[in-house]
Amino acid sequence: MARSTSQDNPTSAAQGSTAPPLSPPSEPHSIGSLTAETVNTTAVFLQWEQPEEYQSTYWYQVQTSGCLTPPQASNTTIENITLTDLTPGTNCIFTVSVITEDGVEGEAKSISKYTKPETVQPNISNNQSNDTITVSWEAPAGNVESYEVLLRSRNGNQTRDGPGGGNQTFTFRNLSAGTIYNATVITRSGPFNETSEESTTATYPNPPESITRTDEATNLISIEWTPAFFMTDADDFSYSVTISNHSNVSK
Repeated sequence: MARSTSQDNPTSAAQGSTAPPLSPPSEPHSIGSLTAETVNTTAVFLQWEQPEEYQSTYWYQVQTSGCLTPPQASNTTIENITLTDLTPGTNCIFTVSVITEDGVEGEAKSISKYTKPETVQPNISNNQSNDTITVSWEAPAGNVESYEVLLRSRNGNQTRDGPGGGNQTFTFRNLSAGTIYNATVITRSGPFNETSEESTTATYPNPPESITRTDEATNLISIEWTPAFFMTDADDFSYSVTISNHSNVSK
């Protein structure tokens, strides 16, 4: 009994053969070292090394998340980019990958970087008090992780710390009467500390104590008084004396 082989039946052999499968497009190499530098409150500069075997038909895709809602993608053909319109005081995550002309994406590299927080404009008030100062401000744009308030005077410095978010009010009590105070507010996010402009006011002075008439004549009156309490450490001050009768007032 005869046996059929490919030599005996070439047509049958040709019909049974199949073409080898096509190889998928090769994935591009990932970028080299990736660095990020904060520019200001809303911008970050990224730079990276060109990967091996990079082709002129490739491009880079940069994904930004954490400080944009929703996350956004940007494309570039050079090895750096400045991302703008970011949220102040937030931790941004940047992911860079290589895309081929066939749409094949290589392995991505990521880096995170904070934007700087915005500063605030503090309002300072003595509340018509001789021992209390209030410092307040409106929340700035973006995010602030924490605040520090610094109150300075010739008698020394005091600080208060608090979490970020919303409008803020800090009250300093048991201060010295008749003293000038300067307030600044530091906004903190990540590694950044941004200091506000300085605001100034003074506590009210204490009044003098008992007044005594010591001498008088036809056109002369002498008086003396006990110095105001707790004013020895006050800033420069003076007394104003007013003498009045039924017809006129003099100072």
